[in-house]
Amino acid sequence: MGAVLGYAVAPEIFKLRNLFPSLWVSGQMGSGKTTYTAWAMALQGFSVAVGLGLISKNVTAVGVMCQLENYSNLAVWLDEYRQAEITDDKAAILRDTYNRQLAAKWSPDGFQRSIRTAALVSGESTTSDAATRSRYPHVLISEQKRLANHYDWMQRHSEFFFLFWRHIMEHRREFVDIVLNQIDLWMQHEDLARVPSRDRITHAVAYASFAAATALLESHSAEEVTAYRKSLVRHAESSAADVATDVNVNVFVQEMLVAYNAGAIPNEFFRVEGVVATLNGFPWIAYKIYFDPHNVISAVQIFLRKAGANVTLRYKDLRDQLSRNDFWIAPEKSDCSIKRRFGAAESKATRTAWGIYVDKHPLGLQPVTEEEMQEAMDPRQILAASVGTMVFKDGDPRKGPLFTIIEGVVKYESGGG
Repeated sequence: MGAVLGYAVAPEIFKLRNLFPSLWVSGQMGSGKTTYTAWAMALQGFSVAVGLGLISKNVTAVGVMCQLENYSNLAVWLDEYRQAEITDDKAAILRDTYNRQLAAKWSPDGFQRSIRTAALVSGESTTSDAATRSRYPHVLISEQKRLANHYDWMQRHSEFFFLFWRHIMEHRREFVDIVLNQIDLWMQHEDLARVPSRDRITHAVAYASFAAATALLESHSAEEVTAYRKSLVRHAESSAADVATDVNVNVFVQEMLVAYNAGAIPNEFFRVEGVVATLNGFPWIAYKIYFDPHNVISAVQIFLRKAGANVTLRYKDLRDQLSRNDFWIAPEKSDCSIKRRFGAAESKATRTAWGIYVDKHPLGLQPVTEEEMQEAMDPRQILAASVGTMVFKDGDPRKGPLFTIIEGVVKYESGGG
């Protein structure tokens, strides 16, 4: 509820910090997400059972913009978010509410519509767009994880939830001071050192507003507030990890894997090179995987179009963003591309190549302890210097998804298929 309470301080946050309270509530059908969101709206005095349906044809993007202006620092409930069904203009609004981005659209009277609040989004799914996801703290409602059932009590008393809001507004100056102070403490906390700035900012209002409200209401002990902060830190770290997996370059590599596994990308577009090494006392091959970018991107694009999707970035943007990662194999000279020979043994051709250090990619080498290695090995295993003699109960645990391509290409290049 901290994110919702944060609406009470929104103008000052906008003026001083460019921070906005917002919330994304998701859960499967029957999980209680709609009820939870209705209770959150009740804090501000709204007695509503449903929000504006994002997939409804009766709710237009213009209508959503009107409400984001009319509500002015009170939550606008946008309901029924479904990733595959929401239109692009509505998806753009969900991004634009962060920092209340200004519109730049011609109007006959010269009046520009402005965003005066942020959205409280609910639905069965969350967005796969990393830019949008990083702008919202996410709450997943689960009936199975519920520790106790307080539904009846909450329903009976929801009409009085506004009294918390009114008390905060009556002491708004004190509330704002505490919130801004708590935001400073949150942003500087060492526990958040590994969390990117935007993810820290996104969760700052949720924590600071809750901490300020408990101070005004004298409702929670310092230990309980600390426990909430620690849980929210873990949540912020998890959200940051989710966003990281959804950035364009990671999504492309994942799409490439899916397309390859579906047989949409032939082995001849890849080349692997390996050096025998030792890893944690066990034999290992440190691989580099090269691929023909033009043919691979084209194959992935064709594969995605059949599913109604597209590659997010074009060749140059994808190359530039990939090259900023430590797993990227850079050309020896900045003005030269890498060249490799692709194809079957009897018909190889030299082409431009992009390369990945498999041991440095998140989908390549997986961290495994010596104990885990011992546990994974088949009891009949006889250790030898050759990697080929290692036998595992259920595959080498050090090998991530990229090894699907590596093993397929090695077999192909050796004439095995």
